[in-house]
Amino acid sequence: MPENPTPVPLLDPWDDAERLARYLADPQHRVTIGLGAEWCGLCQTFKPLFQARAAETGNPREHWLWLNLEEHAELLGDFFPETLPLVWVYQGGLLRYAQVLLTPTEDSAELEITLHSLEIAPPVDVGARLSRADWAS
Repeated sequence: MPENPTPVPLLDPWDDAERLARYLADPQHRVTIGLGAEWCGLCQTFKPLFQARAAETGNPREHWLWLNLEEHAELLGDFFPETLPLVWVYQGGLLRYAQVLLTPTEDSAELEITLHSLEIAPPVDVGARLSRADWAS
């Protein structure tokens, strides 16, 4: 029986800025970005589920990043979401999905992702900001 791959930790927007920029520019890579806040009870429920989903993918071209509203406010500019948590999915530098609703199953052990149209994309392009490898300098 093959061994389970080592879970890949979530990327860090500061420590992994160069890697994130490369992944976001490459159409072969997909970057899923979650946004939550410490004070948001729903976010605290979903963050471990988000982390578990990231660890389960096993795809070396899929990358996951969790942003904290307070810690990473400079990436968001003036954008302050009406609801949390949010998820954005980028591929090849383009925002493919936006404002994803996260819905727990009855036992909350799994994460179901429902993608919405890009019409509800945030007014700031987080992916474009992260695509600058020197943004964290």
